[in-house]
Amino acid sequence: MDSISHESIVSSKPIRFSVGSQGRDFTMHSALVAHQSPVLERLTNGPFREAHEAHVTWDHVDERTFVRFSQFAYTGDYDGGQNLHATHAEDPASIDFDDQGSSILQSGKKKKPKKSAWSVMERPSPILSKRDQLWEEFKSTCTCPASYDSQARAAKEAPEDKTDFFLSHARLYVFAQCYGVSGLETLALYRLQQSLATFELRDERVGDIVELLRYCYEDAVPDQLRSLVVLYVACNVKKLWESSEFQELLKTHSELSTPLIGTLLKRLD
Repeated sequence: MDSISHESIVSSKPIRFSVGSQGRDFTMHSALVAHQSPVLERLTNGPFREAHEAHVTWDHVDERTFVRFSQFAYTGDYDGGQNLHATHAEDPASIDFDDQGSSILQSGKKKKPKKSAWSVMERPSPILSKRDQLWEEFKSTCTCPASYDSQARAAKEAPEDKTDFFLSHARLYVFAQCYGVSGLETLALYRLQQSLATFELRDERVGDIVELLRYCYEDAVPDQLRSLVVLYVACNVKKLWESSEFQELLKTHSELSTPLIGTLLKRLD
């Protein structure tokens, strides 16, 4: 997306959004809204009543999603629910790594590696199980947006309510996809994937994943979002299967079984 000058933003007329079932009013600069996508440019500047009245009614968008959209428009990032703890430093599958293979959980100065015989020869690649290969596929599904500081964001995130945290990214992704806000679409899906990758799936937290999966099959969401969540579920199906809530969801939404089984087949040795 091309840049927009600060002067162009602050000199543009305000546009009012009535959001959610209660019609709560929010105001943004029209030039900034129009800058987010061709769809929103037409909405704010096209031959429509919304452009003429400088008023948009979005009763299908919840307030939190709109606030995160506006936060992204003004700052290039957004707050996702509360914050998420990076968990289980001892579990390699639960740690995000930067391009140099350094954990985001590390702090302070990095220790200088000791020289060894391995430093002068190529190390053999470890042989991964099919389950681990599937997990690697999940972790590499989304690409970090350019200029986005994922390490700084991960250090700040530590939410109590993981259900709302996951759903905040999912709903924002659906909103962005609907209105063609490509930068936000990429960011929201990436942050959901990273949040799931660093999530410790304990017994008491299985419900958080079930609710995310339920949202993906009870609402109209893009296939890419469903595929990402199904891939995560397939990686952790043994744990999830212990939940009666998860089993009931599979019975209710039989259309979930086909993509899930198809992904599970990749785990077979």
